[in-house]
Amino acid sequence: EEGRKYWSYRPLSDPVPPTVTDTAWPAGEIDRFLLSRMETAGVSPAPQANPEALLRRLHLDLTGLPPAPDEITAFVANPSEEAWRLEVDRLLASPRFGERWGRHWLDLARFGESYTLRGLILREAWRYRDYVIDAFNRDLPFDQFIREQIAGDLMPATDALTERQRRFPATSFLALGNHNLEEQDKRQLDLDIVDEQLDTLGKAFLGQALGCARCHDHKFDPIPTRDYHAMAGILTSTVSLSHSNVSNWLDLPLPLDPEEEKAFDAKDLMLAALEADLKKAEKTREEAVAADPARASTARPEVVALSELPGTVIDDTAAEKVGDWKHSVHTRSYVGEGYLHDEAQGKGLKTISFVAAVPKAGRYEVRFAWATGVNRDRAVPVTISSADGDFLVHVDQSQEPLIEGRFVSLGQYRFEANGAGFVLVSNEGTKGYVVADAVQFLPVEAVEVAPETVTTNEESAAAKKRREAVAEVARVKKEIAAIKKDGPSRPRYLGVKEAAAPADLAVLVRGVVHNPTGDPVPRGFLQVTSPAGSSGEPIPANQSGRLQLADWIASSDNPLTARVYVNRVWHWMFGRGLTRTTDNRSEERSVGKECRSRWS
Repeated sequence: EEGRKYWSYRPLSDPVPPTVTDTAWPAGEIDRFLLSRMETAGVSPAPQANPEALLRRLHLDLTGLPPAPDEITAFVANPSEEAWRLEVDRLLASPRFGERWGRHWLDLARFGESYTLRGLILREAWRYRDYVIDAFNRDLPFDQFIREQIAGDLMPATDALTERQRRFPATSFLALGNHNLEEQDKRQLDLDIVDEQLDTLGKAFLGQALGCARCHDHKFDPIPTRDYHAMAGILTSTVSLSHSNVSNWLDLPLPLDPEEEKAFDAKDLMLAALEADLKKAEKTREEAVAADPARASTARPEVVALSELPGTVIDDTAAEKVGDWKHSVHTRSYVGEGYLHDEAQGKGLKTISFVAAVPKAGRYEVRFAWATGVNRDRAVPVTISSADGDFLVHVDQSQEPLIEGRFVSLGQYRFEANGAGFVLVSNEGTKGYVVADAVQFLPVEAVEVAPETVTTNEESAAAKKRREAVAEVARVKKEIAAIKKDGPSRPRYLGVKEAAAPADLAVLVRGVVHNPTGDPVPRGFLQVTSPAGSSGEPIPANQSGRLQLADWIASSDNPLTARVYVNRVWHWMFGRGLTRTTDNRSEERSVGKECRSRWS
């Protein structure tokens, strides 16, 4: 009740402009408010700027670019009111206007195209950037702009395809941000994502720092922790990540017309069939290798220098390591100066990343080397992050590698020459020793399927079967790579989706997901923005509440949203907002520090 009395939580009103002495100066009602303050303070307005200065300010404000010399000459020759209006309209219609003003919004949306922790590239983030620029250039109503970014995938569309193709990438607003995807407590990671989303929603649209209420009732704003968890329940009922050792954001398929869908469905079916063939071929190869006594008795290869191997070879000494890995030279079969193993300890806490420092963009066969042994794990998870996407492969390190007794092929992938791709070896879910020696990136044109032995009359049946099985695996892998390279590529977007089972969230002690207290809080919004005694319509049990959240923020009855955006526009246009968030910045910093320490 006390909070509703504060000016920013009161309903919007249409105040009567004050009376002024100089009635000729105001060009509109806003000017009357300005002039009233100046007359009260006993000061006069500054004189009108000269035409060239006016034109320069206009161009810089609307497009971020100065006027060209011929534009200055033309306007100075005719600085009439009509010429001014025409120039304003021309700049508003320019594509540069959307780029300039879209940039302001992208800053609020914490837009970026990579995660700084590992330099992971958000390949589809550009669609959100283009959506924002287009929204400003199309003069999209601001309430619609809000709804599309929060729940564009849930909104009814008048034109089912074109509207969905435009609105779905808008939900990247919720998917952006910089997160620790390696967090192994995935439930806590989900809550951390939700906290960051709420923080962004609160600041961008409502001018509210909601994060403090994660752990306790807000010390200055009328936001109880119950309201925080009511809103958090909406976002915990929304899926933002797919989880694995290193969790991943959602690159979702963009809606297409039926004919395009048919082409992609045919490609997906073909790849699925080939993947099944590959599994079968790999199983046959393993059985053939195990049954070949000649192969089993082959002498283990010795130490080899990096310079002796073709392609780009990244040794374990150049890899990025998380957790304690032990260096060893015990098994005399390695690349460089030795290899690393996890000592069969700290499972799920150790990773090694080999950055794909390839000399030029293209397709490469990725080969992984380890020192084999009977105590090695049989299903080591290895993630290949490439320009084609992220792929998980499980490697049986108890078996001798099939390529030169040193490497195993992880498949062929496309990499850019920017060091963004990598191969990540993890010990999550393993029991035996996990070993990492080196990763080789070999251009596909340099890969040959050469028989490991010359076929002669004396060649044993087992050796021949092994050789044919190895060749079949390579053939299927090449066919898969060719289809991925030459076939149509399904357009995707960065976004979120509804959870299969939406649910309310209980208040969490100190913001820790494992410390719930009391009954779940019904999903909802900030009570201070609702009329006294109004609880609003409950969110349907089978919906997350994102659509209702978007409608609440965008509603003309919400006292915060319009005030916050007008203040932002005033700040972007004049360099200073109509009001500041708080009058005591040092106090704000100390409160934020206290809240962070409580959460820590």
